[in-house]
Amino acid sequence: MSEAKNDNQKKGKAPAQNAEPVAFVLGKGEISVSDNLVFNHTADVLNALGARTAKGEPYLAWCSGLARINDGRCVWFPHLDRKAEDNNNWHNIFVNSERITENYGGKELDKIWKERAKAFDAKHPVRYLVFANFKNEKGYEYLGTFEMAGYDYTQRPYKTFWRRVETSAQVCKIFKDKR
Repeated sequence: MSEAKNDNQKKGKAPAQNAEPVAFVLGKGEISVSDNLVFNHTADVLNALGARTAKGEPYLAWCSGLARINDGRCVWFPHLDRKAEDNNNWHNIFVNSERITENYGGKELDKIWKERAKAFDAKHPVRYLVFANFKNEKGYEYLGTFEMAGYDYTQRPYKTFWRRVETSAQVCKIFKDKR
């Protein structure tokens, strides 16, 4: 390990480029937006958060856009664009560091969107730790914890609005207790 990288880890700063983000997050016990870490795979994100399979082993792969980890939190892996485009399919836009707008213009998932609208509760909003993959960029970047702030399902494209509520997250308590 290089001396500069080691000094950064001692000071709680993100490791130098190409360092192992999973080990950094586990060593720090939390992840922060300011760490500017990029994970190659969704399984790396889950492992960095201390999530484990039902057998208690680290994840080797994860292929879904949403994962519930051991302590009950949910991790969302959206594919985001940094600008809006005319698109009738699923399209997630990173509006700014505080907001994500999820758009869907197709008809295949109407039932899911209607159920989501019924389940919306402003007093107890859905919250996700968001690790996004940006269009034409590699890896998954931590953007913070976002909660569902509202929706507009009156016309296509349907929209769900998300707002950032936290910029850091702890490693799973379940995992920390086993270290």
